[in-house]
Amino acid sequence: MKKVLIIGSNGYIGTYLKNKLKKKFKLILPTHSNSEFDVLKIKTLQKKIKKDLFAVINLSGQNSLNKKILKKTIIEGNKNLIKTINKINSDILYIFISTALVYGFKKKPAKENNSCNPTSFYGKLKLKAEKSIIAKCSNFKILRLCNVYGEKINNGFFKKIFASLIKQKKIYFSNLQTKRNLIHIIDVTKAIELALDYKKVKNQSIINIGNQNLSLIDFLKLLQIHSGKKINYVNHQTSLRMDSSQIISNKKFLRIKNWKLKDVKNTFIYNIKKYAKHF
Repeated sequence: MKKVLIIGSNGYIGTYLKNKLKKKFKLILPTHSNSEFDVLKIKTLQKKIKKDLFAVINLSGQNSLNKKILKKTIIEGNKNLIKTINKINSDILYIFISTALVYGFKKKPAKENNSCNPTSFYGKLKLKAEKSIIAKCSNFKILRLCNVYGEKINNGFFKKIFASLIKQKKIYFSNLQTKRNLIHIIDVTKAIELALDYKKVKNQSIINIGNQNLSLIDFLKLLQIHSGKKINYVNHQTSLRMDSSQIISNKKFLRIKNWKLKDVKNTFIYNIKKYAKHF
């Protein structure tokens, strides 16, 4: 079996991904505890990245609220990984999980060849890391991930909505007109699995991993209809440009292998009915 190293295997996406890949690949799942593995320490990378490794999937730098740590993890960590891969075996496939936030504000569906003008700190870091990969890595695939959701409300896109409703009985929206593209966690893991296949996804590819474009007001309307309750909310009316309101094109993604992606509205309604009694 081919060996695949997953960095960040205990996170939201990593937990689903390792269960998806464990039957097809020999997975290497290092943890950050006890300094076993740290993208900021090259010596720990060299212990796990060996010549016979098939691929490295980098899920690190997804959820840190500390900007200094986030910057080090995404920028320095990425450089360390590229340096280590190039030194040990440049044929190792490097799959970098980026974000659709690299595009910044978009009125039309953002395609992979469109200009990138991120406004968020996170988007700027990911774009800088992408440029480093393109310049210095010969065998890579960059996946620009949209907003991830699932049936569970303690992770993903739905987390803030339901946590706010359950705890504060009110939702705080940046701007109800803000648009987001959403994709189910199961479809995300399928996409990453496909990226491991050279025949389906070419080398040095950049791909948007997304599904449905919806505005925040769409979610508010669904809440009001399916909860049977009056929903209290605050609309901060943040500038759409600063809020990176965007719609994303997933045509390139669907050309790789078109399957029936999960519907976000169905999942959201399922969660409304399940948790309505708590808010």
